[in-house]
Amino acid sequence: MIYVDTNVFLSVLFSNKHSARAFEILSTSVEPVTSQTVINESLYLIARNEAEKLGIKGVYDFKRYVEKSGLSFAKQSFETFFSLLDDAGVEIIEEPQDPKKLMKLMLTYSLLPNDAQIALTCWENNIEDGAFENVPFLRVVR
Repeated sequence: MIYVDTNVFLSVLFSNKHSARAFEILSTSVEPVTSQTVINESLYLIARNEAEKLGIKGVYDFKRYVEKSGLSFAKQSFETFFSLLDDAGVEIIEEPQDPKKLMKLMLTYSLLPNDAQIALTCWENNIEDGAFENVPFLRVVR
């Protein structure tokens, strides 16, 4: 089982120097999994990427634009993202809801909340592959 993080999905969706490796990870992984935190991060960053194509740069301008006009400008990219999940056979696994463990991971390994949630999800699901080099119980796949 391999946990697929946001950067892998975005590198497949939006061409960059890591795209070939990201595509290889997704296409060759046995039992790829992710969680709702990565789905949320991915959808947000997909929308931001599409907004930048419209000239909307700052986070507050982005928020105002979405409140006023909606997210239809990102609909096609959202659909492509979910097709990617389906095509790669990515399972969305449950995330543990334990704020004290989350805080402990944040403090022990200097992680931000979403990163700590991903690390906790890997830990609770016995997944060694992860996205954080400073967390000793995770093995990073590059």
